[in-house]
Amino acid sequence: MSLLTFHHRPLNLGEYPRAILHLDGDAFFVACEQATHPELRDQPVVTGGERGCVTACSYQAKALGITRGQPLYQVAKQFPQVRIVASDFETYNLYSQRFFNWVRKFTPEVEEYSIDECFADLTGLRRLWRQSYPELAQSIQRQLNESLGITFSAGLASTKVLAKVASNWSKPVGLTCIPGIQIHRFLRQLSTDQVWGIGAQTAALLKKYGIRTALDLARRDQTWINRYLAKPQREIWQELNGNSVLDIDDSRKTTYASIQRSKTFYPSTDRRSIVLAQLSRNIEKACHRARHYRLAPQKVSFWLKDDSFVARGIETKLSMPTNIPSYIVKLASTCFQQIYQMGTRYRATGVTLNDLQDDHQAQLDLFQQVVAIDQQRHLYQGIDALNKKYGQHKIMLGTTLAAYTSEMKTEGQEAKRPLLVGESQYKRLEFPLITGQVNEI
Repeated sequence: MSLLTFHHRPLNLGEYPRAILHLDGDAFFVACEQATHPELRDQPVVTGGERGCVTACSYQAKALGITRGQPLYQVAKQFPQVRIVASDFETYNLYSQRFFNWVRKFTPEVEEYSIDECFADLTGLRRLWRQSYPELAQSIQRQLNESLGITFSAGLASTKVLAKVASNWSKPVGLTCIPGIQIHRFLRQLSTDQVWGIGAQTAALLKKYGIRTALDLARRDQTWINRYLAKPQREIWQELNGNSVLDIDDSRKTTYASIQRSKTFYPSTDRRSIVLAQLSRNIEKACHRARHYRLAPQKVSFWLKDDSFVARGIETKLSMPTNIPSYIVKLASTCFQQIYQMGTRYRATGVTLNDLQDDHQAQLDLFQQVVAIDQQRHLYQGIDALNKKYGQHKIMLGTTLAAYTSEMKTEGQEAKRPLLVGESQYKRLEFPLITGQVNEI
């Protein structure tokens, strides 16, 4: 672990009027895969098998020149040694919550900025933990690594903007500390487009006025700043000068950026209907979660994993956001033809609902679509209520039924499960929902 600092004398009280720590997971998605699958450690690994393109890559993969968004067929052809895995967002979300909870053991003021990033306010905690702020930051880093098996890069400074750019200064596993009296030395090495919150357009504007480094921006007088920059950039200017104006939002996230469901089953050869039914079941489960949070995806990705743990997937965009599974299953049946290979033994299927938005914000252009969606929405309100009363997934799509009936028997033995109210050994409640023609979306 490297500890980078921009000071050359012992710390004093004035060097951190406010102590803000930013933690950023190192190749977080891949790191989660490596933590749960030790055989992937120190290997070139990329995720995105369900989409057909690279969504994240390990540092070993980055060293080969692999980048995010690169088609996986190119990666497999050029770099056969690279391990390609399907994204497992359920696992990533689990590790994310463990990450935030560990940081909260040190301070209650934690902002969940993204799935693999957070801000933590350490101000006033030196006496409690009997450590300096850099020592406390290093302790948090070390305990995260030991407890999660994942490394984090960290930045410590007196403002959120400075802490954010500091954590990106030395990756992976870096800890960069910027005491207040040494801010100018750090900003001199930082171009404006490396500052958190300054985009390409703002950087181009600043360049026209001779502002190329973060220090150039920080030294501009407030009159010029107020004239040429908007409020978000004016706040960045304040933070670059060591004045903390951006608060820590310590409210916990109650929504999702994506929802994934996957299921491993007994490997099946040439049983297309069974594999498709397993995929349909995952779609129903994912849509149930989306309806619970009143979210609707704009993109959906499907993937299949064979007996050799090789995943093939495809991503498609919906013509309008929806959390009604019958529509998505119809779309999945078409995409299924492109990734399913006859003769291959499949052991898992999965679906990811991406680009989620409030399901009430969906813009419906055609009156027929409004009527159809409204009818389906009322239908699924009733279905969700019945499933809640009698047990999950007791009412399902007809395309899903084969997934359950195939598991009722294992080597000729009927699968055992607890009896529900009204059931007996000879009478069980299994209500497949058989839908008619589904309108296109």
